[in-house]
Amino acid sequence: MFRGLRPGVAHRIPGAPRMSPAPSRSPRERADRRVAWLVVLGGMLSVVGQALPDFLAQAALFPVWWNAAGLLATAALVALAAVGLWLPQRLLRVLWWSVPALVVTLQLSSYAVLDSGAPPVSPWVWRLEPAALTLLVFVARPAVAVGATIVAGGTVALSAWMFTGAVPLIVAWNTPFHMSEIGFVVIFLGIRNRVIVLNESEDTARRAAEQSAVAAAIADREAGLARLVHDEVLSVLNAALMFAGPPPQVLRDEAATAVGVLDRAIVERDRDPRLVPAAVAAEQVRLAASLPEVRVEQAAGAPVPSHVLDAVAAAALEAVRNAHRHARAARVAASVRVRAGGIRVVVSDDGVGFDPRAARAGRMGLAESIAGRMADIGGAAGVESAPGEGTRVWVAWDPAAS
Repeated sequence: MFRGLRPGVAHRIPGAPRMSPAPSRSPRERADRRVAWLVVLGGMLSVVGQALPDFLAQAALFPVWWNAAGLLATAALVALAAVGLWLPQRLLRVLWWSVPALVVTLQLSSYAVLDSGAPPVSPWVWRLEPAALTLLVFVARPAVAVGATIVAGGTVALSAWMFTGAVPLIVAWNTPFHMSEIGFVVIFLGIRNRVIVLNESEDTARRAAEQSAVAAAIADREAGLARLVHDEVLSVLNAALMFAGPPPQVLRDEAATAVGVLDRAIVERDRDPRLVPAAVAAEQVRLAASLPEVRVEQAAGAPVPSHVLDAVAAAALEAVRNAHRHARAARVAASVRVRAGGIRVVVSDDGVGFDPRAARAGRMGLAESIAGRMADIGGAAGVESAPGEGTRVWVAWDPAAS
């Protein structure tokens, strides 16, 4: 077991690379992010061309807090249009829920707070509704998104009827147009589903290509070794079979040469980074982990030596086995990051966890199968765990530290 480890704290072996895995997004998340960005980008025409001019004309008719809330919704839409492609997914989902809810709430309260001496108006926040309500496509079920759009279109009329006893002509005229915005929701539902299908197809094709590259690299390596065995080793063995007694010195010299050539070939194979480019290395570790949840990130650059890749993949697999054997985990996930010739794998589970200080030596194979294997290649390994809090095991190799 690792000595001196503290429970619940990240530990690392000196010289380990300071890399952290960056999760890749699922096809659905990528589709939602892109299509939602298109929704709010198109909605900017309504915001800039209609909502803001109406705000300037109607600001004195509504209380400050109501206008401020409407401007907050406007600012959220502008932010989604400006940086929606890069915001964290959790923050996006919060905005996709909160902006429609805020707009509908303001519409429902519009005639409750409208200046009693003011003429009937079409509240300026109503202009935000098309973009705001379409965001429900990305967080709610289709039936809910469609139903909410229909209901939201009538909220201003409902507010006028509840608080004034009548529906002004300007509101009655605009209500059917807002209810018809269901068409936008249906269109973007179709676009979103189509983009999801395309993303899934791209991911499937990429995985197939990477698996083919892995198979091709392995086949090339084995073919090269097979040629060496045929040319050097088998020729010596065939010659040796021709002698009944002790082989002559020349044959012994040839045998020693063959063994040397074979040894050098194996060493060169292990040191040859060209056999394992970054994308292939990441995919090979992903396949070795044999998990449904493996997030992969790779960047163009120096490839990973094959002997390093073998050690990292074996250590990661051992971490996965430990999670299933000992942690009683319901969920085990992994992430793989390959960058600048280095590689880092993190395996985490939601199992029972343990106190690394109290664990007996060699428990779960951490000491030898993981830490020892990484130490042999000049890499590093670490563990974070505490009773009842799951376990996180990482292994890493950095060419600069080896």
